[in-house]
Amino acid sequence: MDVMTSSSPSAPAPRESTRAMPVRRMRVNVNLCRDRAMGPNVHAKEGRVKYLTPSFMLASSLVGSVHGAVIGTIAGWPPSPTERNQDISLINRSAQWLPRQSKEGQGMQTRGDVPDAGEVARKKALASAIELSRRGMSERALERLAPLVVKDPKDADAWSGIGIACMRMGEYEEAADALQKAGELEPGNSSHWYNLSIAAAELGAIDLEISALKRAVEANPNSVNAWNNLGVALQLVARYEEAVGCFDRVLQLDPEDVRAWSNKGVAHRHIGQHDEAMEAYTKALKLDVANIDALTNQAFLFHEMGQCHEALDAVNGLLRLRPNDVPGWYLRAECLSDIGDVVKACESLDRALSLDPNAEVVWALKERLLKEATSTPEGMQSMVGRYEAEVKVSPFNFQAWLTLALLMEWSGEDLQAKEYLVKARDINPYLTKSYIEEGRILKREGSKETALELFDVAIGIKADSEVALEERAETLEDLGRGDEALATYRRIITINPQNYVAWSKVGVLVPSDAEGGEVDPAWLAEALEADPDNYALWTSKGALAEGEGRLDEALEHYEKALELNPEYREARMRRGVVLLNTGRAEEAIEDLDLALEAKAEPATRLMHAVGLLELDRVEEAIKALDATIAEVPDMVEALVKRGEVLFQTGDLDGSARDLDHAIEVDPEMKEAYKTRGLLRLQRGDLEAALADLERAAELDPEDPEIYTVMGNLLAEMDRVEEALESHDKALALRDDWDVLYINRGNTLILAGRYREAVVSYDMALEVNPESEPARINKEIALEEAGEKEALVAFLRSEVVRGGRTADLSLRLGSALEATDQIGPALAEYDEGLAITD
Repeated sequence: MDVMTSSSPSAPAPRESTRAMPVRRMRVNVNLCRDRAMGPNVHAKEGRVKYLTPSFMLASSLVGSVHGAVIGTIAGWPPSPTERNQDISLINRSAQWLPRQSKEGQGMQTRGDVPDAGEVARKKALASAIELSRRGMSERALERLAPLVVKDPKDADAWSGIGIACMRMGEYEEAADALQKAGELEPGNSSHWYNLSIAAAELGAIDLEISALKRAVEANPNSVNAWNNLGVALQLVARYEEAVGCFDRVLQLDPEDVRAWSNKGVAHRHIGQHDEAMEAYTKALKLDVANIDALTNQAFLFHEMGQCHEALDAVNGLLRLRPNDVPGWYLRAECLSDIGDVVKACESLDRALSLDPNAEVVWALKERLLKEATSTPEGMQSMVGRYEAEVKVSPFNFQAWLTLALLMEWSGEDLQAKEYLVKARDINPYLTKSYIEEGRILKREGSKETALELFDVAIGIKADSEVALEERAETLEDLGRGDEALATYRRIITINPQNYVAWSKVGVLVPSDAEGGEVDPAWLAEALEADPDNYALWTSKGALAEGEGRLDEALEHYEKALELNPEYREARMRRGVVLLNTGRAEEAIEDLDLALEAKAEPATRLMHAVGLLELDRVEEAIKALDATIAEVPDMVEALVKRGEVLFQTGDLDGSARDLDHAIEVDPEMKEAYKTRGLLRLQRGDLEAALADLERAAELDPEDPEIYTVMGNLLAEMDRVEEALESHDKALALRDDWDVLYINRGNTLILAGRYREAVVSYDMALEVNPESEPARINKEIALEEAGEKEALVAFLRSEVVRGGRTADLSLRLGSALEATDQIGPALAEYDEGLAITD
């Protein structure tokens, strides 16, 4: 009786990496500012002041930000028309002076202790390293410190010093490694953990920063600065309630800590607790009536709560203290606009633009307000008159000239608009808006190449100008330069991962690892809340679920998209792919047929062919693959799939041509080597087949199918032990596939190890009780092993399992006869003959 071999399944259907198109909506990321300065209780008035403490405590000062003397950044700046919630986070990282413990943990060294010469030399090296690092000579400091850790790898002070010196040199990974060692050596010294948190923050390693700060407050529960920074770090990962607890702890230690009150307000605001947030800001201002951060936070919170007059009062107070605050002028303009004073709102925006002429978000608000004010002929005339009067009084006011240019452009006076743009640019040649607006005019006139040059000039001035980059990308599209346009849209995404237009153009809505970002479900949920009838967004939600393996949920979202727009090809195609991957090939073919009618592109044709193969419509599938390859001769996936089909239908020459071509195009295409290995095995070229399979295993060492096929091949080459090793590798990768156990059992039979083969077949039947090859081969193994009683028991179980057949009765009779059970054997023979008759 021949041993049955389970055939390997065909390769899974390829999946097209296309995504849905989004709608445009700006979303602003929340940013909290961190400082990195070092020194005991140093409060820097501007910039960053760095000191090194004798205990190698890396401490931080208040650092100047957009608000000037104290640290803080507006969370959500620049604001958008849909989200203008602004917060300041105060972060004070001043020094904590901690006694250094001895290595035995016996506390501080006392004056009565007499250090030996080695300890004196060590302290001298540490002291000189401190001084060198303080003077900015960190490399020399490292030269002093390195021998200390070579001599004593458990010298926590030396590791701490190395970490701080590395940090001064901007080598934050090395700094973090050294400070981690210091902390592990002296876990009770909070300074090491605190410094590690600052290195982690520089690296953007928020999880490490949080864990280090938790160790710092565990070591020193009274560290105000560590508690404060932990609260800020927790806010960065949206753990706002925990952050509130940290700030409460700061306030227990120091009820008059202004920064903690302000940060507590930030956390409450994010939770939606506006009253608590306002109370926190108010307490901060009672402690420091001129506190810029609390004033700013309070002003933006008033505005968010719809209390425009209170917000205006607060922002006016802020601007009296800091007249050059761009976000403050922006907020003032919003407040004035909300109460109906558009002219004064525009004046506030002019002030903001005089401070930052290229602030695109400010220009966006100004354009919106100007369009509202000039929606009537009278309004346009009034506004033009206002700015014409302004340039007569102040002829070098480039903002006024630029505003006049916009007004002329909107009035259809493009020639006059260009003249004013040139005037503005003559005064300020770095005014990106002037180049962008002139480029827009030229593009409308058909001078797209010249317009492109102007957009490039604007980008040269402001590399992160989304407006200029968007104009550039659209112009490149108009010129038929698709690859350059795509590269520009991808550049926009790196600047603003929430730019819906750019995502739509690259064919991906939700940011993915392939595009350098992470999937953002919250972003997608917010977009759907704002626009619940957007079929592209529902498609993208389906793509997100599909990518996470939630296929039923993905289908629901694609169906919702098609309910909203039955003609939306993206949803139709993606649903077809999911249906195909869930075994619903007939439904999948319907969707893919419709997708092909909308646009017959190669990737969809390939998926269509895979669906046809699932339905055994082989000739149609080959025609679809022929059409795909005719359009894209080097499409590797299509070549491999056609090679597989031709191999299965017996056209070995045609299969070999396709597989050879695929490998020539892509020498790292695993599936091509795998199938060609099977083809060469079929032709009897065993060595060449083995070489292909080994190459496939190099390319994908996690594919169990390669190892099981290689095991079969090695067994045929009488290399049985190597064959069994290969089968074991396959099973180590996957233990729930009956094919792998069957092939291992077959090799064991060839090796004469029948009882082990029985065990393999039993495992196959445990995985798949309906496996016909496993049952037949188990019977062979039992017979060859001489396990007569076990064979009888197995055959009787087969009768119970599948019912009696003539062949089974005759085999059971033979097995009973072999065990000298003549009567039962004759009965079985009679049963078999009766069925035959």
